[in-house]
Amino acid sequence: MTRLLKVDTLEDLQIYILKQKDFSDKSKRELQRLSDSVPVILGPDGTFSDHTTHDIINKVRNLFQNYGSLPTLTEYAQNPSLARDATWGGSFGVSTVLGTVVLRSLAESFPEFNASIKPIFIKVLKELYTPDDNNKDKSMMERVMENLNFSIRDKNSKEILGDQRDRIIKNRVALLLEVIAKIMSDYGMLEIQENEDDPNNLATLITPLGIRIYLHVIDVERYINEIGVIYKELAGKKING
Repeated sequence: MTRLLKVDTLEDLQIYILKQKDFSDKSKRELQRLSDSVPVILGPDGTFSDHTTHDIINKVRNLFQNYGSLPTLTEYAQNPSLARDATWGGSFGVSTVLGTVVLRSLAESFPEFNASIKPIFIKVLKELYTPDDNNKDKSMMERVMENLNFSIRDKNSKEILGDQRDRIIKNRVALLLEVIAKIMSDYGMLEIQENEDDPNNLATLITPLGIRIYLHVIDVERYINEIGVIYKELAGKKING
């Protein structure tokens, strides 16, 4: 597999880390400008009006499209000529918007999944993009549940076990996946279509934007791992040299 970063020294590595920070900070500032630019209109219940909500969703979707259209870290590494006319770091823009706007709100709504929100979100995108043939007969819930391992406790902090535990987890996972599908649809990552043969069974298709977001996000995960590996290699050489 092609390395995302081509570095020979710790100083080269530091340059990449600073470039990453600059792009992430730029994305945060753009999100703040977006927030400041939306006129807030509240409904009778004190929440955002439909108009305000749609305005925010459309602007965030545009941000996803802008960053998602940039080369992924892998594409950049595999095609050095992109340096002439394309910006490096779009993956960090996608990751920043996703984390700030989507994953944070999901974690607030489902605190029991706090540590698992990002892996679950990426898992859903992955299964939509490249479904595992070994799991094709399993529902999305079954595929996601395979990677979940946590305890459930009652108000007295006593762990809930057995069938009651399984029911609670399945109910919450089902609701989480429903919310994730709604969010993905709102931001243009997922298209939900009616099945002509079975109107009660909706078909979910990942969109080109959803694919771009998935590719960017997994590259950020690769980048984080690669940074650690390269640092150990270069630091070891420096000590032994």
